[in-house]
Amino acid sequence: MFKKKIFHHSLVTHLAKGVVLGVLSSNIIGIAISSYILYNTVSIEYIKLWIVISTVISILRLITTKTFLNTPDSRYDIKYIRFSMLLLFFNALLYSHIIYCAILYNAEVSNIFLIVILIISLVAGSVSTLGAIFPAFAIFAGTTLFLLILNLSMMELESVDTLLLLVSVFSIFFIISGYKNNIFLKSHILLEERQLASQDKLKKINDTLETRVKEEVAKNTKQLQLLQQQSKMAQMGEMIGAIAHQWRQPLNVISTSIQNLKYDYQDGFLKDGKYIKEFIDKNKKTIGFMSSTIDDFRNFFRVDKERVNFHILKSTQSVIDMQSIQLKEYDIDITLSGEEFEFYGFASEYQQVILNLVSNAKDMLIDEKIENPMIKVVAKDGIVTIEDNAGGMPDDIIDRIFEPYFTTKEQGKGTGMGLYMSKIIIEDNMGGELSVENIESGAIFTIDFNKDY
Repeated sequence: MFKKKIFHHSLVTHLAKGVVLGVLSSNIIGIAISSYILYNTVSIEYIKLWIVISTVISILRLITTKTFLNTPDSRYDIKYIRFSMLLLFFNALLYSHIIYCAILYNAEVSNIFLIVILIISLVAGSVSTLGAIFPAFAIFAGTTLFLLILNLSMMELESVDTLLLLVSVFSIFFIISGYKNNIFLKSHILLEERQLASQDKLKKINDTLETRVKEEVAKNTKQLQLLQQQSKMAQMGEMIGAIAHQWRQPLNVISTSIQNLKYDYQDGFLKDGKYIKEFIDKNKKTIGFMSSTIDDFRNFFRVDKERVNFHILKSTQSVIDMQSIQLKEYDIDITLSGEEFEFYGFASEYQQVILNLVSNAKDMLIDEKIENPMIKVVAKDGIVTIEDNAGGMPDDIIDRIFEPYFTTKEQGKGTGMGLYMSKIIIEDNMGGELSVENIESGAIFTIDFNKDY
């Protein structure tokens, strides 16, 4: 009778929910009212029969509906519709039999009129409860109204023609209303499903986008870690070079002292305790300097796990001390001034930035062969500036100076990562701001901690 999937599952579900209301109105309330109206007119056997038939239909409708609603998919849609239409047909026959008995037993016209109103009311109610599946509504409403008109036509009353006309008009009106309600429900459910499909599609897009964002964030984080490692390795090479310079002179001093000690021993001067004490003090001081250099080196490359309060001037001076020998080799004068202040952050990362900026200024001064080269570092009021007199940078370079892999140095002499990583450390890791600008004598880098200071 019906092709598979001819009815939308949502419409069948709507019908099933309407059936529950229909059982209450047509099979319980309707039969109870009819029995009460005709109790003194119709045989009690007929009334019992109506109640039994109505009870059986009610139970069957409720059981099949509950079973259907507990099934999440549409596999039982057609079977449910077929069985429901069969029960609706028997329901229509039941009300036809009631009106037939009322006419047969010559019930009062007023009682017959009440039964007619009751039946028409039930048909009117079925517009909303059964309208989701128009054939189901048509079976119940059409059969009920047709048999009602047929039974009324057997009455021998002067007013029966008027009553038949009214019932016929109501029948046409209800059928049209049921059809329109069916069209409306179809459109509404289709629109609702489109909205749900759009929401589902949007959710999938959002989920996919969220996954891609997470993947990109993880990828960028990993890449940033690699860049940090590359920058760290480059700095380590530079620091090892700095230590080599720092140690060359002390090692020469120790070597000379040992050589002199050998000669003095041969000449018999070691008997003088004062001489030995001077020798020990001198070399102890030299070894202490070398030890402090190692400590500075270790502190510089320490991986800070937690933020701590550290002194800006002290940390800056530590970096300058490690660079001092190299700077002296090129007659570069470096000064540090200002006022000590504390900052809550990563001390070793801050020192990496200072090393990058001082090294960058040193390289500029050497490349430009500046007379009286100078680097001026000032720390005050949450701001650290590193200024040089190397003549500044061209506009096309200064605009790109913080880009990754951008370098003006010869191949093999620079990675282009130092200033990029410095900006990442100051702005992303420490909440500050790193900027650069040309001044009259050269360039000045500014670290501004005032956002968190």
